[in-house]
Amino acid sequence: MKNRIETFTTLLLFFAILLAGCTGCAQKTAQQEVELANKKGAGDGHLHDGVLHPDHHHVNEHPKIPEPPADDAFFETIQFPKTPPTLVHGHYVPAKNPFPVPDYVKNNPDLFVVDEKGFWRIDETSKKMQEIDQFQYGDGPNDPPMEIQIQRHMALIREGLDPLTAGMYFTLLGGYQEEASAQFEQAYKENPDGFYELLYWSTGQVIKNPDETEAGYRRLVALYPNSKQALYTLARFILDYTNEPDEAIPYFEKVYHMDPSWYAPLLGLGEVYFKLGQFEKALTYLQASEVFTGGPSDTSALFISAINRHLNKGE
Repeated sequence: MKNRIETFTTLLLFFAILLAGCTGCAQKTAQQEVELANKKGAGDGHLHDGVLHPDHHHVNEHPKIPEPPADDAFFETIQFPKTPPTLVHGHYVPAKNPFPVPDYVKNNPDLFVVDEKGFWRIDETSKKMQEIDQFQYGDGPNDPPMEIQIQRHMALIREGLDPLTAGMYFTLLGGYQEEASAQFEQAYKENPDGFYELLYWSTGQVIKNPDETEAGYRRLVALYPNSKQALYTLARFILDYTNEPDEAIPYFEKVYHMDPSWYAPLLGLGEVYFKLGQFEKALTYLQASEVFTGGPSDTSALFISAINRHLNKGE
């Protein structure tokens, strides 16, 4: 079997931090610091689940609330936690899934497992998974052509699933990107205004046609203006893929007010101000996000390190 993704609440919703472009030489210098930090190897962090993370296990005290930036009314509305959050091996453990469990997950309890925090995954013990695991490819003289065997394998996975559910199932199995995309394409054709149909289809366009992705996300927000997931997804896209990161600010602020316990919008605001070259303000928001996570997250640690080096150099 191909490698499987253990937990996946949405389909590639939050893209890698690309930091493309800059608003001046000063920002480029700080941005290069982030890129350099990402490229460093052994000795600059620790491995956790096969991923290199910044060293932050030494943090023993709950981070202090930073001083608010001057003339920043939004910062004054942040509801900082009064008790330290849960950490496991130095990593923040979220109290809940910030996004709702999709209906197609709720409607298929025989396929998916939802934990008490609202995070969900494929049920590895399900009858369907057992059937998939038992499927064998043959290369003997009496076996059908490999193309036929692949078609049978795909049909086995799709069996009994609507296109939307099938698309996510292929995604969670891992290694079936082309088939997952085809299923999401079909789901979108059947229901172009459906929340997840539009969300997943739009996300799938990001490499070959990011303009389609942006248009899809904006339409998603227009159709579902009170969806935290839609608003946050659009904000992340604006931040990561456009040259006007400041447009993401009101979206991040709105999302935070919808869920004051969620740190990610504050982290996003820190990244926005970083891209705008407002490093002192970026530092404040990144530090604010760490109050929620009980210490540096992998993203905040890299940005704060880059900003501190940048500011110390006086560039």
